[in-house]
Amino acid sequence: MRRQLLATAAAVTTTLALAVAVPAIAQDEPELFTGPGNVHCEDLDLEGLTNVFDELTGNVDNEFFTATVSADGTSVTVVPKEGTVILAVIVKGGDDSFIYRVDFTDMVAPPVGQDNTPAINHYEVCIG
Repeated sequence: MRRQLLATAAAVTTTLALAVAVPAIAQDEPELFTGPGNVHCEDLDLEGLTNVFDELTGNVDNEFFTATVSADGTSVTVVPKEGTVILAVIVKGGDDSFIYRVDFTDMVAPPVGQDNTPAINHYEVCIG
């Protein structure tokens, strides 16, 4: 009986820990910067910022990261190479930009009008 209670208590504790952790992950939405105009890496006051790759278009493969733009031009994925830390990626389409700080996969620009995902004008990769 005691083992069963301990097992139940452990299961409840694990469930509660997961329930608390999941909302924290879900809150990692991109930050919206409304235009007109551009926001740049240096505007974000990123601690440890040493390199900025601004106004990139299309695919990139350099010593720090690879960036792949979707065939329709509406999303970009940035993958750091070994030893590189990506601090943020700014994705602009239309007048507005999204600032991504956590997940750099399938990033899009903010919607224009009625949920219309625009083609990416350019993107910036901020590394530290």
